[in-house]
Amino acid sequence: MPRLDAETKTDLKEGLKRLGVTDCFDPALADFSELTGIGGVCVTGAQHGVRVKMDEEGVEAAAYVELFYAGSAPPTEEVWFTLDRPFLFVVESGAGTPLFAGTVYSPAQ
Repeated sequence: MPRLDAETKTDLKEGLKRLGVTDCFDPALADFSELTGIGGVCVTGAQHGVRVKMDEEGVEAAAYVELFYAGSAPPTEEVWFTLDRPFLFVVESGAGTPLFAGTVYSPAQ
């Protein structure tokens, strides 16, 4: 089997609209206030990406969906801190729901 490293991205916006997912793209109809804590946020784009790597040792694959949005307010406060040792991070929604979590074992100096 030859080595393979392939990736692709696909725009989902028009396909979602044809399936009837439309309110989230309309600033007048979208309501993400439970997630953001503010009104007026809508989705402006959606994209799906995939990467597959194969070689004699096996297969690795990853997929993701990106949602682009508009109408959010910038942060109201800055916080500075130094990450100079391994750490765990969690990205939460405005309502406190964990969305992503990860670890960094060797932060760049």
